[in-house]
Amino acid sequence: MIEHQTAVLVRHFELLNRRDESRDTLDRAEYLALRTLASAGPMDINTLAAALGVDPSTAGRQVAVMRNAGLAACSPDPADRRRSVVAPTDDGLDRMAAVRRLRTDSIADLLAGWTPEDLRTLGTMFGRYNRAVAARHLTAATPDDPQEPEPVERGGAGASPGGGARSAGADASPGGGARSTGTGAGASPGGDAWSTGPTASGVDDGWAVIGGCRPR
Repeated sequence: MIEHQTAVLVRHFELLNRRDESRDTLDRAEYLALRTLASAGPMDINTLAAALGVDPSTAGRQVAVMRNAGLAACSPDPADRRRSVVAPTDDGLDRMAAVRRLRTDSIADLLAGWTPEDLRTLGTMFGRYNRAVAARHLTAATPDDPQEPEPVERGGAGASPGGGARSAGADASPGGGARSTGTGAGASPGGDAWSTGPTASGVDDGWAVIGGCRPR
């Protein structure tokens, strides 16, 4: 029964993806990265890669694409100038929050007849399933789903690295993706292949530069 329902589930996700109104706002990789940064706060490439279950070079490529799009920014860590941290920009947070609202409204409409207990059970089971897939197939197992972050005042693109979580309000916690962009070894926990946009690989003060951000 589970094998068959999984096949049907994939088909239905593909159907919903084709009808997703938010797919032109952010791709799934950008959405997941922005939700992670909004919840946990600015972090270095290695930490972001571990949180998303990908390798640092893959995360670095995605950060480079996000920086070019004005969705994320890199700045030196005050505690270690050789180390850069990634933070979402105000535009990135706003676009992520808008996508989350669209997705939340769509899911609420689809599951309108479900009881609160049913919804909690579905969320718990999806979480367990996603963690099982991540532990088996991705670079790093994703942690347990974090709690919704408390809204905090949002600063500019250069918010203090390593500081508290930056949030766009109640819409800024981590969660599911918006659309699939493929599959492969560099897939994110949502199942999509990260964008392979231009990078700024090189060496600076003995540190590898990935996507314009130096990892730890």
